[in-house]
Amino acid sequence: MLLGIKPTVDFAFKKVFGSPENAPALIGLLNAILKLADPIVRVEFLNPFSYHSDSIEVHTVELTKYHLREGMIHEATAIEQWAFFFLFADRYEPARLRELLPGVEFEKAITAIEAIAAKTEDRMMYDQREKAQRDYQWALDSVRQEGRQEGRQEGALAGKIQLLQQLLGEDSSSTESLLERPIDELSTLLADLQQRLRSRQGQ
Repeated sequence: MLLGIKPTVDFAFKKVFGSPENAPALIGLLNAILKLADPIVRVEFLNPFSYHSDSIEVHTVELTKYHLREGMIHEATAIEQWAFFFLFADRYEPARLRELLPGVEFEKAITAIEAIAAKTEDRMMYDQREKAQRDYQWALDSVRQEGRQEGRQEGALAGKIQLLQQLLGEDSSSTESLLERPIDELSTLLADLQQRLRSRQGQ
């Protein structure tokens, strides 16, 4: 049965890397990221989940730059193997994931993910957090899309304004100065220029 749990969901991330019993997983991840001359051998947990996002984050945007396939996993660097874990753990059965990612650090991480999938209460918490993250990402994408659409609309208005200014024999406003103005102000300016052009043509 597939794990079905994404380690990048904050609830799962805390369970894997914020529990003292999973210290080897945290140590393995930190050493892979930091690449210190003297590797970390132990970590102190002041309280459960103390190594959540305040101390270490998984930047999902950065993860996408890793293009690791199964056939390459055994020759991959430690950070690439962790990237594989974060990106694809939910799509694997535990046994197969352990074959691909041997070592005590991954064993601890995989076992923690298994526990979330097996416990009804933890699974419910995970599902709620995954939905919250999905909703947040959807809202963020919507805002970005609106921003792109507004930018295109402003650019179109600026082009029309410059054309009308030329037709009226006026100096054209620079694109930069027009794009700095609010879209409602551009619409008003465009309407004024259109009216002036119609009035001139009607003379």
